[in-house]
Amino acid sequence: HGWSGGSMIALSRYATGVVPTEAGYTSWKVQPQLGYFKEINTRVPSEIGNIDVTIVKDAEAGTLDMTVVSPGGNAEIWVPMEGAGMTALQTAGADAEYLGLKEAYQKQYAVYTVSEAGTYSFAASSGNVLSVAAPKSVQVNADFVVEVITDAATSDVRLFNENDMALGRKAVEVIDNGDGTKTWNITVAIGTVGNGRTLKVVTKGI
Repeated sequence: HGWSGGSMIALSRYATGVVPTEAGYTSWKVQPQLGYFKEINTRVPSEIGNIDVTIVKDAEAGTLDMTVVSPGGNAEIWVPMEGAGMTALQTAGADAEYLGLKEAYQKQYAVYTVSEAGTYSFAASSGNVLSVAAPKSVQVNADFVVEVITDAATSDVRLFNENDMALGRKAVEVIDNGDGTKTWNITVAIGTVGNGRTLKVVTKGI
């Protein structure tokens, strides 16, 4: 049944949209076409190594999580904006350069560019989170502050780890910026050691 495996590989390549933009994958991009897929987890071989792409879409919650493992080269990562009013942010990996919103296949994408091998994660949501800032590294059990900027209609902000476990908030400072936005300075701590840890931001409207 070799033809079946070949069909699945072709489908995965199409859905994830991994293609070279220069010879030998010195430059390449990930431009997914999800269609009816709710989850994609695939590996695309290339001349510079394997490119792993994982995408999980929750239409009911209005969220999309995307992780790309890059073997190197100059890459553009196109994060699908699958719903109206969605915003995207980077949640893990070396700092990616944000190129702005672009359109393809009659859909909008938040586009980032990276040039180092590594794992890069992004989250998109139709909520009201405008930006998130947190330290790149922290000490176990040491307090640190996560700054979240939301629209003024947000009434609460909660933080969750990569296992969807809520982080206890030690302090919350809310500032009305007077321009239709709020700044939330949330003090938390992480009690276990780990590399590539991620935080998920969940908001509640008024």
